[in-house]
Amino acid sequence: MPGPDVKATLRTLVYAGVGILLALLVIEIITFSVYLVTQRKVFPYATYRSEMAQQVGAEGLRRVPGLSDAGRIGGTWPEVIHPYLGFVPDPAKFGSTIGDPDQILSRSPDKLIVGVFGGSFAGGLCNYSKGKLREVLQVPGRTVEVLCFGAGGYKQPQQLLALTYVLSLGGSFDVVINVDGFNEVALPVAEGGQGVFPIYPRGWFWRVGSVNDPEALKYLGGLFAIDQQRADVADAFLRYGLYRSTVLSLGWASWDRLMAARKAGVQADLTRYKAGVSKSYAATGPQMSFKDTASLYDFLVRVWRDSSLQMKRLCDANGIAYYHFLQPNQYVAGSKPMAADEAKVAVEVGHPYQSGVVAGYPILQRYGTELAAAGVAFRDLTMVFDHVQEPLYIDNCCHVNRAGYDLVAEAIGETIRADRAPERGGPAASPDG
Repeated sequence: MPGPDVKATLRTLVYAGVGILLALLVIEIITFSVYLVTQRKVFPYATYRSEMAQQVGAEGLRRVPGLSDAGRIGGTWPEVIHPYLGFVPDPAKFGSTIGDPDQILSRSPDKLIVGVFGGSFAGGLCNYSKGKLREVLQVPGRTVEVLCFGAGGYKQPQQLLALTYVLSLGGSFDVVINVDGFNEVALPVAEGGQGVFPIYPRGWFWRVGSVNDPEALKYLGGLFAIDQQRADVADAFLRYGLYRSTVLSLGWASWDRLMAARKAGVQADLTRYKAGVSKSYAATGPQMSFKDTASLYDFLVRVWRDSSLQMKRLCDANGIAYYHFLQPNQYVAGSKPMAADEAKVAVEVGHPYQSGVVAGYPILQRYGTELAAAGVAFRDLTMVFDHVQEPLYIDNCCHVNRAGYDLVAEAIGETIRADRAPERGGPAASPDG
């Protein structure tokens, strides 16, 4: 039996532990109450949980139950360089990627093969609302197979090239759905520079220009380490339910902002370093100058329009019904009513992508009218949320929750059902059926 001294020590440790727990509980209650009084609302645990999920990225979302609606931020998907498409989601992380054998299907009378193309918004639509797409696209006697070809950062002509690549491998479709527009006008200006041809794949200079450059690789390794640390900490918060604590959630947010600032510093150092290094054609592509920003936007949108026309022609030649949709975005004026909570998450005044949307979307809409006049089944979805009061946007870029993607899927289904009118012959009847 323990002696008196041991018992006294254990008793002291127990009392100390209980005291610490009570102190932490008091601090938690005080912090929660202060937030409630100063912000006039209950602490938004779900918002912090979603932000942590975004830091974890797609791999973490699969590990943490119940977070499939959190969405993915463009650029958080692990990627690998691809010889034809620029880059693709890393199959080592996702099990398969664009053009893998599981996406090469043959037509049959009992299947309706649907391919969804675009950037991360299209990827979110396909991943989170695949069931809704099957529902709205169903055809009597046929099983709807939805294949996802959207990837974070994809912009034309990557969608066109992805379609061409899959068809060249023997793939086939009955319906091709292309949902894009945002990346085309937001990314080249906000993330461009280094003299890279503006329609080259996102981050091309950093993907290629750092090959065999030990100094640049050092900076890139530092960026990876910061991203990994942020993801690991967020993953721990999600795994152990620490986001349920007001104090810990606020502490995590402060730490994560500090890490984001550190990452920005490393990125700035890398940019300064690369600015002094000679640039190769492999990293920059052809040099092109524009008299002003408006001319650049016009060029980007003309490439978007012409790429869509080529997708339409390629689909026509293969008996595929092609549908093109301009994706919604929160920075389009009047496109969605927003309460303060959603606006805090979704809108950042002066965000680098905001100017691209404000300047680029009117041009997209104008050229979209030309696409429709040229016979493309084009629909502008920028106002698809204009009647929705509930929060949909989950970040200050462009992504929505499952309810938002479901609304987009319903609008897509509405468009395609209208196109299936008997006098139009229906979309892409299979040669076999």
